[in-house]
Amino acid sequence: MTDTMKFQVQELRPEVTAFALLMEARLREKDADKGQRWKDKTEIDHIVDICTASRRIVQDLFPFKEERSVKALVDMANRCMMLADVLGELEQPEEPQPAQETYVIPAFLRKQEG
Repeated sequence: MTDTMKFQVQELRPEVTAFALLMEARLREKDADKGQRWKDKTEIDHIVDICTASRRIVQDLFPFKEERSVKALVDMANRCMMLADVLGELEQPEEPQPAQETYVIPAFLRKQEG
């Protein structure tokens, strides 16, 4: 996923925006306890967390318990986002700096040698 997609937030699908807001809300619920400690974890730690969360999803989806199921799905998505972050896949490329303007002096304005 090294190719970056350029788009405006307004262009996001409503479902993507809604789910991203759920993810952010869930992260903020846990900020007081955990903050951004995921950045200090290893890739293996995140993979183990994802496997554990997938087991929880199965338990929460069968039988279906709406509130717990949605939380489990959001938690899984956040864990996947954290792994992608630790892998360096979420780094935003630096915006290219505008090129230095160069000026060409027209020939008739240059000093004539000779």
